[in-house]
Amino acid sequence: MIYHIVDYDYYFNQKLDEYFSENFQSDGFIHCSLISQINKVITTFFKGTKLNLIVLEIDETLLKSKLKYEDIYNSNELFPHIYGSINKISIANIIKLKKDNIGNYFFEI
Repeated sequence: MIYHIVDYDYYFNQKLDEYFSENFQSDGFIHCSLISQINKVITTFFKGTKLNLIVLEIDETLLKSKLKYEDIYNSNELFPHIYGSINKISIANIIKLKKDNIGNYFFEI
């Protein structure tokens, strides 16, 4: 499984059978994470956000788009990137992120 963090409203306002992230046009792919990377991504990119975050749990064996593991930020860590849409049949679960006592999101593994 791979994971994609997204705003609840943005995801559920898309009515198609496939999903594109907000920054797909500029990046050319959809950013994803392994389960072990989610909390680091939340802390790095979503700390203090007012968005209502959810996590899409994606079964990569059901993806129709190309999946590549890359280190595009020279972090010595490979992250999954989807080069195309996420077909909704590949989404195994939608998980609402929890907040700690000061309002920061975290993913309970």
